[in-house]
Amino acid sequence: MSRRTTALILSTALAGAALAATAPAAVAAPAIASELHVGETLRVGENLSVEGELADSHLEMQTDGNVVLYVNDGSGDVALWQSGTAGHPGAYLVMQTDGNAVVYAGDNGPALWQSGTYGNPNAYLVLQGDANAVIYGNGGAKWQSGTYISTDLPNVLFTGEVLASGEELVSPSGTVTLAMQRDGNLVAYANGRAFWSAGIKTRPGAYAVLQSDNNFVVYTADGTRALWQSRTSAPGVDGAVVVYDDGVTVETVDEYLWVIEP
Repeated sequence: MSRRTTALILSTALAGAALAATAPAAVAAPAIASELHVGETLRVGENLSVEGELADSHLEMQTDGNVVLYVNDGSGDVALWQSGTAGHPGAYLVMQTDGNAVVYAGDNGPALWQSGTYGNPNAYLVLQGDANAVIYGNGGAKWQSGTYISTDLPNVLFTGEVLASGEELVSPSGTVTLAMQRDGNLVAYANGRAFWSAGIKTRPGAYAVLQSDNNFVVYTADGTRALWQSRTSAPGVDGAVVVYDDGVTVETVDEYLWVIEP
């Protein structure tokens, strides 16, 4: 999610507070689609695409043989899931008649990846508006990419809200995390590596709060002592702590008050 996208959301929210032995015969998917039905294929350069509330997404059959799910919030594509089948130019994805989605290494080639959803002859693959790719069959969902983007904005902490011990805010692609650790330290991670911390040592139960004046503060477990603060001040306006894929901010609709980046 880009900062511009989240600023718009912030403005709105605050205002309203077994593999088959051989590849089956198949037909190409429609030129523009968000679903792949029985007998349809995605070949090199083809994709499923959808416009979502928070970001657009597409599931692409790449020239290298890898199937990749991308999201784009206006700031560029971010890969959230892949089949792991790169290195096989000419590979394609097919939704088989048995309900199994399979990537084959070209015509008459071996299977490289499968969803394991065989036994569901009416199953279909859909790229949803929340950026999750799901195979639905008899009785409901049978497989998913796990790339669900929540409209609950788990990357945002609004004015007056608390980030409790053990809780975290996570960027849309999952690359950046702001964690209120159980040891009392507030730490920002990028791809699993810490790039910033509040420098708090051994204060179990400490919590963070974005105060009414939009100062982001970490307090001791009993709330009697401030351990760290962002030293941001914007009283009388609504704000938020926002975790983006490229950093963390304290911001209002009109300005950034505090920014850290990997």
